[in-house]
Amino acid sequence: MIISNIIIGSIIVIVFFIFYNLNQSYRLKKFKKVKETWGKEKDEFFQFDRIEQYNKLVNNKDFHTISNQTQIDIDFQDLFVYLDRTTSKVGQQFLYSQLLNPTNNINKLKEFSNQVEYFNKNSKDRDTIQMKLFILSQGSSYSISNLFGDNIFQKPKWYNWVKLDLTITILLLLFSIKFHFLLIWLMIPLFLNFVLHFWYKNRSINIVKTLPQLNLLINVSKFLKSKEFIKYEGDVSQSITELKKFQSKLKYLNTGRLNTSVNVGSMNLGGDVGDLLYYFIDFVKGFFLVDFFIFFSSIDDVLSKRKSVENLFHFVGWVDSSISVSYIREGDLITSEPEFINSVKNIEFVDIKHPLIDKCVGNNLKIDGKSILITGSNMSGKSTFLRTILINQLLSQTIFTTFTRSFKSSFLRIHSSIRIDDSLLDGKSYYFEEVNIVFNLLKQVETNDNLFILDEVFKGTNTIERISSSKSILSFLNKSQNIVIVSTHDIELTTLLKNEFDLYHFSEDINDDKLHFDHELKEGELTTRNGIKLLEISNYPKEIIDESLSISKTLRRYN
Repeated sequence: MIISNIIIGSIIVIVFFIFYNLNQSYRLKKFKKVKETWGKEKDEFFQFDRIEQYNKLVNNKDFHTISNQTQIDIDFQDLFVYLDRTTSKVGQQFLYSQLLNPTNNINKLKEFSNQVEYFNKNSKDRDTIQMKLFILSQGSSYSISNLFGDNIFQKPKWYNWVKLDLTITILLLLFSIKFHFLLIWLMIPLFLNFVLHFWYKNRSINIVKTLPQLNLLINVSKFLKSKEFIKYEGDVSQSITELKKFQSKLKYLNTGRLNTSVNVGSMNLGGDVGDLLYYFIDFVKGFFLVDFFIFFSSIDDVLSKRKSVENLFHFVGWVDSSISVSYIREGDLITSEPEFINSVKNIEFVDIKHPLIDKCVGNNLKIDGKSILITGSNMSGKSTFLRTILINQLLSQTIFTTFTRSFKSSFLRIHSSIRIDDSLLDGKSYYFEEVNIVFNLLKQVETNDNLFILDEVFKGTNTIERISSSKSILSFLNKSQNIVIVSTHDIELTTLLKNEFDLYHFSEDINDDKLHFDHELKEGELTTRNGIKLLEISNYPKEIIDESLSISKTLRRYN
């Protein structure tokens, strides 16, 4: 009998040992595969509804937040996919919010940039930090941001009655040892407790899954705080101390497989070992509402220390975001740190490029005292150039990095109207949509230091009204210290606005009956006109070409 027990015990130990090592080997391979992707564009589905949650719930708007229209104009989600090299979901959510909220705080920007530069020069330290951040790389880590909302499952009004119920349960259990008939009465509160336990589990499942992730966030924060090379100006230590009570309670809250872990070297990767034990404990504890009381007590701790939770989220996200930007600066595209100046109406950049366009042509521009009016034909590069300026101005005030050889600007609030959808399903015409968007821009003029970027004002109306209203609107936007950069096909505006705007243009050439665009910005007014020539090389009927040329000459003499 003893021998058989020893054999059975040995088999159990061997099976457990094999299972553990196979599990460990699998996770090592998985981690190695993930590590190979660090610093590269992510080949994954971006859950933007979860990524943007932190930005929606936390007020990070200390200077300016770009509008939905500007996000559409610059293809913000595509830009984010390119820039996002974060390791953790916390870092991903933070970077998303960071990019949406440009700042005018030069100290914050330089602090961030200094950390970026450190990681550029110390790749081993960067790898060490990423290994720790990997703990928060699972999709469940998105849920930490749920704690910043107002819809957290809190104590029911009858919470104190449950305390009385538990007291009765314990008394009946103790007295039933001597008075066995009380066991029958004990079944009633035990049954009610069991029902209440699963009611609470069902209602609190999202937060229950969040609490272990918060625990991981605290542990990662402790690790990052211990590294002297992370120069973060924030009271992280105080926030960690304030959440100690929460961590101690969480040890006794059964959260299933989220509470288990497997160590790989010095790194905790999470794991399955012990799940069955936790499920059994959960069943037993349900009768005595242990998790019920621990949960609501933990929630009280979190809600009372919500600012501390936010501080740690910001800290971990900030570190991860700086690592992400360090990879961007190491990439194939030329980048530079911006220089912020106090000069009014002054922007200057050299070799500015759009990061999402392959083999993008770089351009130079110096704005000094006047706004800018750009003319040119379709496909010449006007709209792309406007988006390029928008993106780089935004990145200069968020991640202190631009896709230029040099970039000088003052701190500006960024507004735009480039891509407008004709919302037919909403019963809105293109022109009506334009009117609403431009009106929102006009309301911003009251505050100085705005950058307004517009593409073809009022394309949805007739020529005479478009030109007259465009002139008035652009002059209004150009007040005080505001900068306006606008593109147009209406050559008449170059005359109407010549005292307020410097003129630039994009042009194209037709050689050997082929259209060639150089996408280079040129000073001065556009003098060439190739629209009718393009019709000719596209084999339009000669009758149309001849009549078009005749009418064109007449109109030019008339003007």
